Amino acid sequence: MKKIFRRIVLLFLLFAAVAAGVFWRLNRTEQIDMINMESATLPVIYMMAGKERINCLHGYKETMDAASMRDTITPLEENRNLTVQVDTYGNHITSISYEIRSLDQTRLIERTEVSDWKNKSTYIEATLEIENLIEKGEEYTMVIHLTTETHPIINYYTRIMDGAEYITDKLHYVLDFSRRTFDKTEAEELVKYLESGSQGDNTNFGAVNIYSSFSQITWGDLEVVQLSKPQAAILEISENVTCMELSYQVEAKNMYGTKERYDITEFFRTRYTEERIFLLTYERDMKQAFLPVSENINASRINLGIQPDIQTKMATNANGDITCFVSNGELWYYRSAANMMRCIFSFYDPEDDGVRSNYKKHDIEIVKTEENGDVYFIVHGYMNRGLHEGKVGLILYHYIYEENIAEELFYIPYQKSADYLKGNLGKLFTISGESIIHFILEGKYYAMDFTSHEY
Repeated sequence: MKKIFRRIVLLFLLFAAVAAGVFWRLNRTEQIDMINMESATLPVIYMMAGKERINCLHGYKETMDAASMRDTITPLEENRNLTVQVDTYGNHITSISYEIRSLDQTRLIERTEVSDWKNKSTYIEATLEIENLIEKGEEYTMVIHLTTETHPIINYYTRIMDGAEYITDKLHYVLDFSRRTFDKTEAEELVKYLESGSQGDNTNFGAVNIYSSFSQITWGDLEVVQLSKPQAAILEISENVTCMELSYQVEAKNMYGTKERYDITEFFRTRYTEERIFLLTYERDMKQAFLPVSENINASRINLGIQPDIQTKMATNANGDITCFVSNGELWYYRSAANMMRCIFSFYDPEDDGVRSNYKKHDIEIVKTEENGDVYFIVHGYMNRGLHEGKVGLILYHYIYEENIAEELFYIPYQKSADYLKGNLGKLFTISGESIIHFILEGKYYAMDFTSHEY
């Protein structure tokens, strides 16, 4: 057996009803019986930097507080042009418009209807010709509005800046850096950028950084295969320092030969000079998608695999025979008496290309696990698909074990970004009596009766 070269996150459980040493195999496609939600329907928009797609923008069906929407910043091309590509996913686009405001939203700079775009096979391309009303080096908010035959209006948010230089050089640098990590020979060129030493933690592929060893940076003995092309996002631009992020999926076989899927996020902070690009910060997070197969589950533990953080949200009922845990944006349910594992909530859709259903701007809080097997849980953040697709909010669900369904008890819309919601949502979630849930939002303590909807 190979040396253990990764830190395994183990969720230790007491399964009194299961005989010690019992193993079984569960098939993911058969065992998942979660909330029946429809597939994602909204288009996504990409900004163009040369020939590279950057800053994938996800649509919002409501008007958001634009000042809070700070996920990306898009540099303009020469002459203040901005080329965008819209992956339509079968939608027929009927209109495109945009508006530009100051970051504090007090000044409207421009509002323009786009009159012409090019129809490609699976996407459309348009060039937005920004008027000469913006200052170089200053950030502005841009909102792009789409209408389709089925969606009256969809809003897409980014920040823009005129005068950001050498963006394509910086982008090619981070893409090349990422590509080289998959080839140990080509990766030798990266050694000059690393600061490997005693500060590096080389025990966990879940959290790799600039201080990690060469072996750790190049995936060690993991035979990883990229499943998707890296999506590049520009997070911040400050003079010659730029922060970028790459996200993609990989696959690797475990020691038993089972293929497992991982979500990868790489963060780069670089400084550009005429001589070279300096790598100031590098961080790579690796999150394994939980797979309920025999090697990951036995009578005394659940193995969540490679994760950047060993802290896991979990809850059990009083008897300890029902355990719920959150793993990589999914809520899993284990009932020991029945040897049964279910995923009772996930936005991930194996029929989708992952761009929309695997967009991780949500989180899950387990509120209560009852003796009869029912579970109350909250989903908050951006809703990738389903009834509230393209909205930010907070939903309380009641999973009913006997019927194997989850019903929505209430939905609270939120007009700021998912990050703002997460930062302003307290850690207290509890249910008192039969129907009153308590939680804290934006510094206020709420008690809501989810039967009468009084609060």
